[in-house]
Amino acid sequence: MTNNESKYITSKLAVPSDFEKVFSHFYFAENKSTESVTKTLLPSFQTILIFNFGSKALLYSKNNIEIEVDKCLVIGPIKQTIVYSLPPYSKFWLLILRTMLFTVSLAML
Repeated sequence: MTNNESKYITSKLAVPSDFEKVFSHFYFAENKSTESVTKTLLPSFQTILIFNFGSKALLYSKNNIEIEVDKCLVIGPIKQTIVYSLPPYSKFWLLILRTMLFTVSLAML
């Protein structure tokens, strides 16, 4: 493990019971290094809500489309691998929404 890899922190967190009907889990990533870190999100077929703290994060689709994440972004359902780049000294939270949420919402319309 290089020094920069040891400064990249990730964690999958359980959802508080009050929010279990809306979110399946939370994911946290922080880059405490001096270089951007590039990682991959695997397809989950779920919608995610991203909160970015620090410099703009970048997402790259399979077709190499670049999406900047300034403060907040809702994207999904995630059907393909997404590569993301987290700039130095920044972090983000991913809130993974339950698929059933949108099925129920559409049924109530």
